Amino acid sequence: MPLWLTYSLFATLFYGMLNFLYKVAAEKKYLNQAVILISASSVVISAAVTILIFGTGFSQILPALPYAAANGTLFAFGALAKFKALQFAPASVVFPVNKSNVLFVIIIGILFFGEAPSINQWAGIATSILVLILIASEQFRISGAVTFKGIFIIGSIIGILNFGGYGLVLKAFAAGSMSLVQPIFALSILIPIFLSAAIYKEKLTLIRILSIGLSLASVLLIKNG
Repeated sequence: MPLWLTYSLFATLFYGMLNFLYKVAAEKKYLNQAVILISASSVVISAAVTILIFGTGFSQILPALPYAAANGTLFAFGALAKFKALQFAPASVVFPVNKSNVLFVIIIGILFFGEAPSINQWAGIATSILVLILIASEQFRISGAVTFKGIFIIGSIIGILNFGGYGLVLKAFAAGSMSLVQPIFALSILIPIFLSAAIYKEKLTLIRILSIGLSLASVLLIKNG
């Protein structure tokens, strides 16, 4: 298995669990800002521990600060918006729409990095995007006591998963092209959707079952491209 695909699949697992925890926090009506603050703190602590253990990265902290600040700010606003959306719509609506950013990432990879996927890989990318379209369109047709301990636990786990998952995404981007990594990573939406169906009894439809098969097909097409 290519290294970029291994990193992508593990990142998909991490972010799938992370997104399900957003759903859990929304169901428990935890204060959104508190969860984001604690998750951000756990990211900082995880990064600091990693730097101290491996003893690398100190010389690159200052040049990376503008990118880190922009990334953290956008992540915080995006997470708050995702929390709010999950209070009004099921996971099967929120996450497919949220992952539509795959199109922008692929376009950026092509325009600015000169990436050129093969025909099979284009087919895999298209099939992966079709999964998002199927889930979102089906759902758009049919969808018309806070405790500090709970917030701390969920926020901390979200932060740790985000730190680990983001590191894996960066390694995947370094090992493979953005246009190949991002569609695999986009499949992380299936994890919170099916966990929400199992735990919160959100309806599992034929289109969602079909989407699983298409998702697997897209992985095979991209891998063997």
